[in-house]
Amino acid sequence: MVEPIAYSSLTSLEKDVLQLKECMDMMQETVQLQQVSLDTIEDAIQSSKGEVKPACTDIVVADTYQSSYHYVMAAAGSAVFGLVLLLL
Repeated sequence: MVEPIAYSSLTSLEKDVLQLKECMDMMQETVQLQQVSLDTIEDAIQSSKGEVKPACTDIVVADTYQSSYHYVMAAAGSAVFGLVLLLL
């Protein structure tokens, strides 16, 4: 035979459920208040992602130009040095 649940247990459970509902309502209100800020942050992240990809390409191109520049300057320096030696 199943024993009946005591009235005090049901009252305690009801209080706990009502407290949980109140907490959930407060959490929902907090999220709604912060939604505009969260949307702004999300938009900024998406915008940054769009700007990072072209920047990576620009860095690779700049590195290539810089490497080529160093090679050309080294070759020019060698040529000038060779000419100076010939003139001496």
